[in-house]
Amino acid sequence: MTTSCEGCGRSFEAKRSSARFCGATCRKRVSRRPAGLPPAEPVDASSGESDLVTSVRLELVAARRLDTVLGQQALVLAARLDVPDTGSAVAALNKELRATMEAALKGAEESGDSVDELKARRERRRGA
Repeated sequence: MTTSCEGCGRSFEAKRSSARFCGATCRKRVSRRPAGLPPAEPVDASSGESDLVTSVRLELVAARRLDTVLGQQALVLAARLDVPDTGSAVAALNKELRATMEAALKGAEESGDSVDELKARRERRRGA
């Protein structure tokens, strides 16, 4: 019997007719959820990106760092922050995203246009 999980909203194959959760993680997450907090909406990849993920993607594209490992990690962290049922992990995820973006963008300002870089080098040589 297929039913939807009360914790994450995803459908799962229930072994019993009274099953409410897809696994122990969702069961524990719901039991620890503050009273009155609605269940998490399932993440649907076809619905598009959130503002945070779009902003992170645009910043990485502008710095030409999107295709790096750190750039991809930053996108995953931004997407994880959009899941409404992260609880107290939001602060840790924010801190990790900030550090990852800083590491991913490090040196991006220095690697500007190569023509400008060559002009600046020529000017330094002429001035010396």
